[in-house]
Amino acid sequence: METATTNYIIKMNNHQQLLSGVSHLSKHYRELERISGANFNIFRIINVSSDELKHSSFVAELLNPKGSHGQGTIFLKLFVETLGITPFHCDDAGVEIEKSIGKVTEEEGGRLDIYINDNRGNAVVIENKIYADDQPNQLIRYYQFNPQHVYYLTLDGKPATKKSAHCESLKLKSGEHYKTISYQSDIINWLELCRKEAAQLPLLREGISHYINLIKYLTGQSTNKAMRDEIIEIATQSEQSLRSAADISNNFSAIKAKAQWNFWKALRAALESKGLKIEDNPKNTVSSTRTWNFYTSKDTYYGLWVEIYKEDNLSIHWGVEIENNVYSGFTVERAGEGGISDITEFEWLRGIIMECDTSFKTTKYWLGWKYPSTMLDFRAFNSDAIFSLANKKELDIIVEGIVIEAIKDIKVVTEKLNALKF
Repeated sequence: METATTNYIIKMNNHQQLLSGVSHLSKHYRELERISGANFNIFRIINVSSDELKHSSFVAELLNPKGSHGQGTIFLKLFVETLGITPFHCDDAGVEIEKSIGKVTEEEGGRLDIYINDNRGNAVVIENKIYADDQPNQLIRYYQFNPQHVYYLTLDGKPATKKSAHCESLKLKSGEHYKTISYQSDIINWLELCRKEAAQLPLLREGISHYINLIKYLTGQSTNKAMRDEIIEIATQSEQSLRSAADISNNFSAIKAKAQWNFWKALRAALESKGLKIEDNPKNTVSSTRTWNFYTSKDTYYGLWVEIYKEDNLSIHWGVEIENNVYSGFTVERAGEGGISDITEFEWLRGIIMECDTSFKTTKYWLGWKYPSTMLDFRAFNSDAIFSLANKKELDIIVEGIVIEAIKDIKVVTEKLNALKF
């Protein structure tokens, strides 16, 4: 027993020494970044981090020989060389985003995220996935359109799911029918080559630099090479340090899930303290299991929901939900069925939401949704706001901000609805 206890104490001391060393180092470099302005990133400021179409637009613009960069085929040639795409002729190539290939059927149709062709019968299809889930038979449909060069692009280079790549007549295999590429390595490597070519063009060079830093942010890579190298030295200075680093790495998904679960528990308690009744619907309600699945099996679209109005078979809910970031807003259902928020019949209802706050955005599922004043990107899990949730005082402040905004919005909407008595 004494030996086991002694080993445990030694292990905990090793963990604490590693964490303490990295913490001091991180604090030092964060201060340097603050002073130098290195944290400024235009793409993060305008919130394009998880918008796949905007990522596709930027990548395609660089690839396009007729792009606004004015560098002709240089960037496309570097891309073709980096990925080893043959045969392909860059001199007469064209690039399109969201290219329509017809009506979606079981094995045909859809829209290609990025499509490159050389007008000589050679074409490249890139399916771009930042956070979105695969669609049924998606890769099958794109492969049927162009089986020559199909690339499945994700943050970390993982293969497509069976949902996208398998059907009764065809089962696509990674490396055989399509190739996986990643932002983490393939795209960053290509962009760094592009940046070298743009060294004498300040605006273009810095634009590429900002995008490289955004990708590093999304893939959990340090944008500060000096800090990364020092962390590596700390973690590899002894057997004990290396074991501690491995223990932390192996449990980081659980750590992130616990931090997110603490946030949801605090938010639920705060909402209920204001008299709001949270619905418990297994389909869309948060749980500790779902926060774990968020990081292990990409479970999304869960949160906390409050019915604020009901008339006959129509019900209106306020909810706070997570995809990658946390957001909140209002939905409408008819006989328990959603997905009708954008129909003409509810234009007046959407108007009420917009009167409440013009920052609300409408979708098929939301009369209006918006981000909180403090952005919480639990997917990337690398912002000051996310880390501050470990501090009980900061957690309470962030939660209170969401609750105050919710109470205000709900009050305005319910008063208008009650006055109308639809």
